[in-house]
Amino acid sequence: MKALLIISALLLTSCTDAFWDSNVGKLNKKGSIKCYSGNTLIYEGKSTGAISNARSSDGYQFRELGTDNFMEVSGNCIIKYDN
Repeated sequence: MKALLIISALLLTSCTDAFWDSNVGKLNKKGSIKCYSGNTLIYEGKSTGAISNARSSDGYQFRELGTDNFMEVSGNCIIKYDN
């Protein structure tokens, strides 16, 4: 049991910022999303929480801030999380 705790602690401290932010750091963080088709902006909005990769799809899922609609978008999307 003690060895498991030591291994877990070592793994958590050895994570890169990118790994941590993409797996743990974005939990329940609001974000903005912009999706493009070519050079044309086809969607721009904000989420109420984390933006998730849609299963079995190349898209993203989130609840839209302001409308409270559940959204699914796909395309060339840029996602920026609030600090």
